[in-house]
Amino acid sequence: MRVILFFLGCLLVSSTYGEENYKNIHFKNATINIPARWVANKKDDCLLISKNHINLFSYLYVCTDA
Repeated sequence: MRVILFFLGCLLVSSTYGEENYKNIHFKNATINIPARWVANKKDDCLLISKNHINLFSYLYVCTDA
């Protein structure tokens, strides 16, 4: 029983604290590094960054002055 609990504990810790993958988004003259699970859409000279399917109305707006 202890061996099973130890194995499950190691499995949960390693999957929770693992290294997350990132991707680069190029926008105007800048490069933004975001987690690979996030989505970036361009709209009206702005960049909308959000998590996929979490909350459709929670976005980070990144805009530049024209």
